[in-house]
Parts: sequence; C-alpha cells; structure tokens
Amino acid sequence: MSVESFEPIASQRRRRQDPAINVPRLVQFLLARVDEDESEIKRAARQSKAPTEPAAQQTRPTIVVQNPTRWREECAAKRRIIGIAQQMLVLRDQPAEQVVRRAAEQVLRELAAPYAQHYGYQPEWRS
Repeated sequence: MSVESFEPIASQRRRRQDPAINVPRLVQFLLARVDEDESEIKRAARQSKAPTEPAAQQTRPTIVVQNPTRWREECAAKRRIIGIAQQMLVLRDQPAEQVVRRAAEQVLRELAAPYAQHYGYQPEWRS
C-alpha cells in the first residue's frame, strides 16, 4: 500500500482533534450566502433583459447567467444539502453517532469553502 492510501485516515484524525465549530452560526452564514447568490442571479437576469448599462455605472461584478433556472436550482440544492446536514446533526451525541456528526460538519465546512474570502467567514470553518 502506498502512503497516499493512508491520507484520508490522517485527515479524519485531524478533524477529530479540531475544536467544535459553532454549527448554527455556520448554517446562518451559508444560508445568507445562498440568499446573496440568489439576489445576484436575479439582478444579473434582469440586467441581461435590460439595455446594457455602461461599465462605469456597474457597482458590483456581474455573474454570467446563461441559464438562470439552473443557477436557481443550484441555490435550492444547496439549501436542501444544508437542511440534510442539520438533520444529521440533531441528537448525535452518542459515541457511535459521532462519525455522522463529523461528516455533517464536514459537509457544511465544504459548502462554506468557496466563501473563504467573505468577511463573515470564520477560520475554524476551514477543512
């Protein structure tokens, strides 16, 4: 066996030693980012239908929305994933259930990773 085959086990050990994260705060952060993404999608869709405004008047970067329905569905999927992770965290205090709790926390951390540059992102959420 190669060293690479043991890497996931080492990662799991590191996660076990990580301090507990504030899950409600992380969930609140994620839902707020999904809300922002949805607002940006709506704004971009409106702009694509409206006459083009000069670049100097644009105050925020515009995301390219080829298919707004697909992006809205992605936001809805993120909300469902966050909800599933929350359900996995409920009453998971028994020793045998800690694996489920850690996995759910890891899912939430991974969902937050693209927003690492956001001012509200917390360092303890890094995977």
